[in-house]
Amino acid sequence: RLLGSFEPILHGWRDRSWVLGDRRDVVTVNGIFRPIVLVEGRAAGTWTLPAGVVTVQPFAPLEAEIVAALRVEAASVLHFLGRRVGATPLIVAEIPDATRSGRSSPSGP
Repeated sequence: RLLGSFEPILHGWRDRSWVLGDRRDVVTVNGIFRPIVLVEGRAAGTWTLPAGVVTVQPFAPLEAEIVAALRVEAASVLHFLGRRVGATPLIVAEIPDATRSGRSSPSGP
């Protein structure tokens, strides 16, 4: 599922680890919530909508069936927004390296 920035699953919880795991980059320092990709009840990435294409930044590799489901959902998002649904409504970006992963570090920053 593609969940938006104001999705209730992220708001109003003191501890979001049950959905975000150890990800620290989903909620910014100024309290902005990034739209997330939800797979089996857990955040599996973030997504944006640049240039009319849903772009997913996964936290780990996504199975082909998950990508296919996200492609269908991306087309639905574009349709809902009244945007043209092109041949490629979804782009799955490369997984960032560990230095940019947003994970908390046991040794600190």
